[in-house]
Amino acid sequence: MKKIYLLLVTILVTSLSFGQDLIITGTFDGPLTGGVPKGVELYVVNNIPNLSIYGVGSANNGDGSDGEEFTFPADAATAGDFLYIASEDVEFTNFFGFAPNYTSGAMAINGDDAIELFMNGGVIDLFGLIDVDGTDEPWEYLDGWAYRADGTGPDGNTFVLANWFFSGINAFDGETTNATAAIPFPAGAYIYSASPDPSISISYPANTTYNPEITDFDVLFNVANFAVASSGGDGYIKYTLDGGSATSYYTTDPIALSGLAAGSHTFYMELVDNSGAVLSPEVNDQVAFDIASYTNVANLAALRAGTEGEYYKVTGEVFGTYAQEYNNQKWVQDATAGMKIHDPDEVITTAYNEGDGVVNLRGKLASYNQVLQFVPTTDPGLNSTGNVVTPEVITLADLTSKGLAEYESELVQIAQVSIADVSGGDGTFQTGTNYDITDASGTSILRTDFFDANYIGTDLPLIPMDYTCIVSGYNGTPQVTPRDTSDILSVDQQNVIEGFSLYPNPVTHGIINISTLNNSDKNIQIFDLLGKVVFTQTTAKTSIDISNLNSGIYIINIEENNHFATQKLVIK
Repeated sequence: MKKIYLLLVTILVTSLSFGQDLIITGTFDGPLTGGVPKGVELYVVNNIPNLSIYGVGSANNGDGSDGEEFTFPADAATAGDFLYIASEDVEFTNFFGFAPNYTSGAMAINGDDAIELFMNGGVIDLFGLIDVDGTDEPWEYLDGWAYRADGTGPDGNTFVLANWFFSGINAFDGETTNATAAIPFPAGAYIYSASPDPSISISYPANTTYNPEITDFDVLFNVANFAVASSGGDGYIKYTLDGGSATSYYTTDPIALSGLAAGSHTFYMELVDNSGAVLSPEVNDQVAFDIASYTNVANLAALRAGTEGEYYKVTGEVFGTYAQEYNNQKWVQDATAGMKIHDPDEVITTAYNEGDGVVNLRGKLASYNQVLQFVPTTDPGLNSTGNVVTPEVITLADLTSKGLAEYESELVQIAQVSIADVSGGDGTFQTGTNYDITDASGTSILRTDFFDANYIGTDLPLIPMDYTCIVSGYNGTPQVTPRDTSDILSVDQQNVIEGFSLYPNPVTHGIINISTLNNSDKNIQIFDLLGKVVFTQTTAKTSIDISNLNSGIYIINIEENNHFATQKLVIK
């Protein structure tokens, strides 16, 4: 046995002699705004007097290598150091509690992208497959991380899946710092070892909780300095699940587990010699993991009262109010509440239209910027179509006083809302922009969060309009967002004031005359081009003094007996 290990040591030293001074040990894809922090961790094996012979690059979406995109400056590095290259430094520091060593746009990676480590232009270590999109691959780390197993690497230009541990996708969802994350990135945890002793380590599953739909696993593991075979090798593997009878295993291929029930599980494996005897010292590893179960709730109000991080099934029917391509997001509601569905992994493949009904919606409750969201674990399909979802009529004062606890993710309608252009705006709706809005009761914020909405780029209304919106929020502050142009409605033009006329226009002497068939009391409002009310009066008079207004272009809105008239007004 000793001769075999000495030979393996010789092979190991030879294979690692090229570029063994630096190793990729971790990669991460964060949960904060913009998907940061993103980047890689590297470990310094031996002192490096000049890092400039090294560099990194990313291979995105299976499109092949982009080559060396970041080259280290001529810095020295000390053996045992960890180096961090991030896509940016502010959110990296906020999340991890320490600053990265370097920043580079090359590290704007997602959880399905590969990383290459270069030395003098050649690849000396690799994470992922450069010609394969990592989505749904065993090495995907979307909103999570991957970390190298102790004592492994570098692997040259060959990716060795078994040399890595994985958090599982969405491990960082809802987290704001690595310190409080349920499955934190194990920064600085890698241990380098050139030991000739046999070892076995489980890289997947991890010590975490998996969603209720995952009942089958391929156990990934790494064996070093030990030839696993049915004959002619050093021995084989024995494994147990949940303390059951041992199974003999004669390869290092993944071990398939299936039909796992909800609850806690323990997987144990060890190396044995050819006679089945345990090695001395023992060489083993084990992992404990949980499979979650669903809690049934009858409606969305009960779901919203649930615990973040837990899994739920909504047994009652819920109805779609909006869907967008971004993160495959959807909004649903029932008679009790509304809910945002956040589905970046595109678990739901059914195409939903407004008014489509769904039952048995299943997923995990989470939040982002204090807005509750539901991350689906399976596609529930359609239950019904053509349902009518009637928005709740509220005022901005209602929104302010009752807040997100009452209206979050619901479809609401607010009457006669004025919108003000933002400083520097061009008078059109822009994406990702906050606008101050006002109705007769108060003020709030309209945010254009639906980037593909068809009103983006169209003119901001100059007069009060009725808005239908989905309520959202940012860090507890309510915001509303229309879905499309049909959600921004002017006064019904069939309900105009009979016999209406206004003159002179343009106004030259500060007096306008308003004539109608009934000549009864009229509510008059005049708005400037920013949507601000600059004149208001209720009167039955036909001559109105507006001499206090400056020269310019205005919009005048008149209501008489629930009939309306709106017109551009020019004052010279």
